[in-house]
Order: sequence, then C-alpha cells, then structure tokens
Amino acid sequence: MRSVFVSLSLTLLITGVVVVRPIAMPSSASYIEDPPQMQEIQRDWTINIILVNYDSDDVEERALHEFLPDQRQYEADVCDITYTMQYEVHYADADYIESIRNLIINNHVNGTETGSILDESALEYQKAHPDEPQKIFYPRSGMSIEAEPIEEWLIENPATSSDKLHYNLYLFNFSEFDSPEHELEHWYDYDPVDPDSGEDIDWWRLPWDNQLNRDIKFQYAGFGGMGNVFVVDPSADQWYLRWARIWWGTEPYSEDPRHCTEDLEDVVDGIDLSTSEGRLELSAYLANYLSDAVRYLFFPVQHSPTAFVQRGILTALVLAMDTDEGITVRSLEWVTNAELLENHLSELLPFIPWNVSVQVRDSKHFPYIMGFFDGHSYVTDGHTYVNGYDLFYDIYDNVRWRYIDVASDDIEVFGVVFIKQNMTMYTPTGYFTGLGGGGQTCVWKSWERYYRDDGTTKREGISGVQLHETMHAIGMGHTWVRHHYVGDFSSSPMVYFGMHNGTSSFDKNWVQGTYLDQLEFDYYDRLLEAWDDIKDEAEPETYQILDDVLNYYELAHERYKHMDWQGCYEALELANQEKRYMVFSVADDSAPTIWDWGYEPEEYREGNVSVWVDVSDDIAGIKNVSAVLGLNETTVQYACSYEGSSWNATFPVPSFDPECGVKLMILAYDRGLNPASTDWVTLVEPVTSPPDGTYMLYVIVFSVPFALILVVVATVWYRKSKQAV
Repeated sequence: MRSVFVSLSLTLLITGVVVVRPIAMPSSASYIEDPPQMQEIQRDWTINIILVNYDSDDVEERALHEFLPDQRQYEADVCDITYTMQYEVHYADADYIESIRNLIINNHVNGTETGSILDESALEYQKAHPDEPQKIFYPRSGMSIEAEPIEEWLIENPATSSDKLHYNLYLFNFSEFDSPEHELEHWYDYDPVDPDSGEDIDWWRLPWDNQLNRDIKFQYAGFGGMGNVFVVDPSADQWYLRWARIWWGTEPYSEDPRHCTEDLEDVVDGIDLSTSEGRLELSAYLANYLSDAVRYLFFPVQHSPTAFVQRGILTALVLAMDTDEGITVRSLEWVTNAELLENHLSELLPFIPWNVSVQVRDSKHFPYIMGFFDGHSYVTDGHTYVNGYDLFYDIYDNVRWRYIDVASDDIEVFGVVFIKQNMTMYTPTGYFTGLGGGGQTCVWKSWERYYRDDGTTKREGISGVQLHETMHAIGMGHTWVRHHYVGDFSSSPMVYFGMHNGTSSFDKNWVQGTYLDQLEFDYYDRLLEAWDDIKDEAEPETYQILDDVLNYYELAHERYKHMDWQGCYEALELANQEKRYMVFSVADDSAPTIWDWGYEPEEYREGNVSVWVDVSDDIAGIKNVSAVLGLNETTVQYACSYEGSSWNATFPVPSFDPECGVKLMILAYDRGLNPASTDWVTLVEPVTSPPDGTYMLYVIVFSVPFALILVVVATVWYRKSKQAV
C-alpha cells in the first residue's frame, strides 16, 4: 500500500506542472571598472549592389566601387557623426530574375499613349522665353510597369540577406522589353496621388501647369522609399532626367552624366564589351547611375543631421485673399489637413511630440501681413506677381515672432499660405510655388491651380507642399542637386518629380538615425559624467547596475543595426533610466518600506494566487516588486505591476511536494537596489509523512470501506451460487 501512496503523489505532481517564467534575482557578475570612452558616433554600413540580368563578365566590379563614396562625416548639434560604407556586389540567379520578370509581366499596361515624351526643343525655347508657355509633353506608346508590387516583393524577398547595417541597391536590366530603335520602351509608374483631393497627379510643375500640357505621365527609371531598397533600371525610358538637365543646367551640359540622355542600350551599342576598356566604360556608366542613390538618398550630403530637440510645432495661416469676389473661407478649408501633416511629421520623427495648427482665415483680418504682401507685389494685365524672397524675409523678421517662440531650442515652424486668383511668385531663378527654411514656410499658389479646368472639381491641395517646405525648415534638402537627379525617383515629399503622400524610408532613416546618433552620444556622455562622480563610492550594486546600463547600449546597437529605430530609442531610454538608478545606488542606502500587503485565497487549495502590496521609497523610488513562492526547496518569483495605488500580481502555483508545502513572501527593490522583504507566510501547510509503524493503520482505515464492499459482494455471490445448485 505504501507503493500506491507514493505513485499517487508522483502522478499529481506530473499532471499539475505549470510553465513558470521566473524573474531573475540580482546576482553577482564580472563587472568592468569603467565604461569605455566615446569620442564620436561611427556607424559602419554595407551597400549590397545587386545586378539583375547582367553578365558578370561584362562588369568591372572595381569600377563600380571607385565612383561611390566610402565615408560621410557630419557635424551635428551634439557630436560628430561618421558613416563608413563598404560595397558588396552580387548577381541575381536565374530563378530570382525570372520571378521579377513574371512580376513585370503581371503588373504592366502595354499600349498607346501610356507614357509621355519630352519635346526638348520646346523646353529650350521656353527656358529662353519664360513668359511664353510651350507644349513640351506629347503622348508616347510603351510598357508602363507598376513599381509598387515589385518594390514590395523585393522587400519581402531580398536577393541577399545580411546581419549588418545595410541597404540593398538593385541594378535592373530589362532591355528585352524594348524595341531596337526606341519606338517602344518600358518604364515604371508610381501612380502619384494628391493627399488632399485624392486625384491622380497628371500635371507638371508651375511653368507647365496649363492647358497646353495635360494628362502627363510620370515615367520612372528607378524607384524606392517603401523599404530599405532602391532600384535603378538604366534600360528604362524616362523624360525627367532630360528635363532636369535642360531646365537646371547650362549649355553645353557637359557636366551632366550620360544617363540623363542615354539608356543602357545606347551605351552598350557604342562600346566593345570584349575589351577591358569597354567593360570599364559600361561599369563607369552604371556606377554613375547608382551613385545618386548613395549620395543623396542613403547618405545625403544635402541634409543636415536632425535637430536634437524635445518637441516640434508647426503653426500655419492659410489666407483667403478673394473673399470679396465670392471665394469664401469655407470653400478653401479642404486644401490642407492639420491632422495629416501632424501624422506625417510624427512618422518622420516619432521620438518627440508634434503639434500642428492650421487656420484658414480671411486675409482682411491680417492687415500687417497683407501690408508686406502689397509692398512686394505688383499687378500686370490683371495678374499679380509676388517677389518671393523679399516677402519671405519680411515675414521672417516681422511676423514669425508673433506666432512661435523664435528663440526656442525646439523645432518651431511658422507658415503662411496665400491663395489668390491669377497670382505667381517669382525669384531670381524662376517661378515657384513655395519657399522654406530657417523655421518658416511660405506658399503662393494661385486659386486656379487648386481645381481642374472646370473650376469646381478639386485637383490639388497644399498639404504636400506644406510638408515639403516644413521638412526644409527642419534641415532637409531636396533629393537632388545640380547634375544629379536620380534620387527624385524615390517616394519622398522632397522630390521635384511627382508627389507622395507621406515620407519615404530614406527620409525616416536619415531623420531618426541621426537623431538617435545624437541621443546615444548625449546619454552616454551623461553616463560617463555620472560615473566619474560616483565611482569612488561605488557599491557592488552600483557595478551591477552599470553592467545593466552597458547591456542596454549593446541592445540599442543591435536594434540600430537592423534599422529598428523605435526599438533603439526604447533601449537608449532604458539605458538612461538605469543610469539614474546607478546614481541612486550610491546616494540612497535606505531600504523601501512595505506598509501592508495581502493575498487571496487565504486558504489555498488550487488555481491562481493574487497579491497586493503597498510599498514606497522616499528617495529613489521603487524599481520592482515581486511575489516569491518557496516550494520544493527552491523559490520562484512573479513580477508585480503598479496599478495606481498598489503593486499587484496574479499567478499560478506550480506543482509541489506536499511534504514541503508552499510559503509566500514579498520582495521589493528601490532604484538603488536596496531590498526590503516581508516574513514568510504559509500558503499551504506541509503534510508530514507517518512513521513506518503507522502505515498499517492508514491501510486499515483506507481499506475499511473496500473491505465492507468485498464482504457484501462475496455474500451476494455465495447466495446466488446456492440457488443455482
């Protein structure tokens, strides 16, 4: 019978097992004496150049590297930042190429008038005669490929995986879709949409935003911005690089790279790839095409590192200037959206709070602003021309301070939007819609440009322009500089080609990455300063917390490496929080006070146990509170969470040896790692095993009912047997 009792006990223990996740108790470790010093922030990047549909024998890889930068150095508010770049060249295999080819085939439109072709002669004429609008766009036939499905697939299916901090830069070649004489070409389409009206964008910049140039198609020879990839297809047709070369350049355009006017087929047709010179020429052409993405998207020379600030504010006035002519304030309220702008700015830099305020008002209520407007504008043949630079700076000096704190160390941006019929803003370099910089934006957009030609259908608001100019004001440049325009094929509000509702991954990587660079340097500098103050008085707990701090910095580095910006931010915040606890471990040597506590049920039988604890610490504050179970000659901890007035936890009781029982206590630590604990209370009384001589008594007691049953059964069986005889 003894064996039965033991077997029953083991069965209960096995069937009642609960998975427990204990909280680690403070333990000793091999502590470092001092945290390492930091002179600057350095990040080591890898750029994977992935050639898709190229013969490796035709490309000189060293030539690809020679045209690309290997280092960027930036001076930020808090520290110097150095980015180093290494390049690795990969060739996509046949299956990968076929997958992309099938995506193209399944996501394209092939037909007449699917694209636009640029009349370069008409553009040259208009450049020389800016007051004589020209028709510069004509329809063309070809293969228009949806870029977004391909980009999404590349993000989900990278050609190469890496554990390093990296970008993937794809170089496509799909000249197989083109005709030999360029009659039919392929290109990519991003389908730009205006965020305020929801209309597909089919118009081009101010000098061509007229009835001469309607239904314009945006042909991309590259794309990227949804993830950490960018694609360049030198075999694709485009008109934007041709336009930019003429409009921003100077004849004979000798400084502009070949890819502005020559596609891949043009280059290959003119060289001998069987020679080293031919391969070098092709490789130089490809590298120049790629370099814009590296120089102006991945590691932009035209941006400033993000301002190291605590909050962001955008305050804007939209002034309706023709209310006397029936264009009401209410009719213009749709042209911008404060919530949309705030969401995009919060997406761009999520580590600070943003507040965006946009008011649409009648300009008559702002005579001091309109006085400056009238002083910097003139009217010719019923059309108002505004001197943009002069008005911008007058508003900057005389108006901006009325709406924001111009001495603030934070990001504070003031903006004015002027809406008036038949109005154009000009600068010495041409006609534009807006200006931004130095914490200010100004937009001059004629009323007609908000609507389709019928004058009633909403066409284009100003949220995109406001976002563009606001990003200028916080230190971001365009995605291009003179002679280098390929970055404008990305999905950023900072492009001049197309328009995109929201910010690109490259914008966010730059803004958040450089902010975190400075945050890490600032927090680490504070750690070194704090350690220098307390190291001579350090306790064992101090070294333990320092070890925790440095572990959080390692976690931040790991998350930065994977461009997990939010995760990196959270790790740095935890490191800085632990640094404060480290100081408390020296300054605070008094334990917290456990005022009261309790648990339910008081007589435990099965299920969960709930505890509550009233505990406080007047100096450092409470770091954590745990309920501790003593069972099976060991302890298990459960974390309590603070719920307004007490620390609480509900948890299961693991299987235990009845002979040991279960005890319960509370353990609390303040932020200086000073502990406080309660006495043990008995949750389950232990069951003492009887001495050997008493087992027969248990057998007899437990067996009596069974014996009675056996007697009854035996008697009945005996009687039935008698009757049968």
